[in-house]
Amino acid sequence: IAKMINEMLKANGYKTHLTREDDRLLYNIGEENRKKHFDIRNRIKIASEFNEAVFVSVHMNKFPAEYCKGLQTFYNNENESGKLLAELIQKNVQKLQTDNHRVIADGKESIYLLEKLEIPATLIECGFLSNFEEAALLNNDNYKLSLTMSIYCGIADFMENVK
Repeated sequence: IAKMINEMLKANGYKTHLTREDDRLLYNIGEENRKKHFDIRNRIKIASEFNEAVFVSVHMNKFPAEYCKGLQTFYNNENESGKLLAELIQKNVQKLQTDNHRVIADGKESIYLLEKLEIPATLIECGFLSNFEEAALLNNDNYKLSLTMSIYCGIADFMENVK
């Protein structure tokens, strides 16, 4: 989904930069004992190189209770632009996921990445892999394309409205 969002943004004239091209953690030799810690720090370092940018982190969620479903966006409540970015993405996705009543959530205290980034940033949990129906949808190419387009539209709405 992240790669598809990237391609849509590039196709519509936005400059983009991925922090990684595949599903691996970003850490160096000698940092193996704290891989996740260094991965997050390296993503923050990469994002900090682009001061007139937005940061979108794309994830899949899971929860022990299978009933949980739906995309949700997180933001840092001290960054109004990041909050708007999260709101616009959530709003656009709810047109696709009409039964999704999740609201954006402040992730400043629980998501280190959002706490440390100064540029507008959001973390997107695209859906719950622990929900059988949603996992099947997330594995469906047509649904993934629709979801990607909804996320792209939220980002584009933000980019057009915030200078």
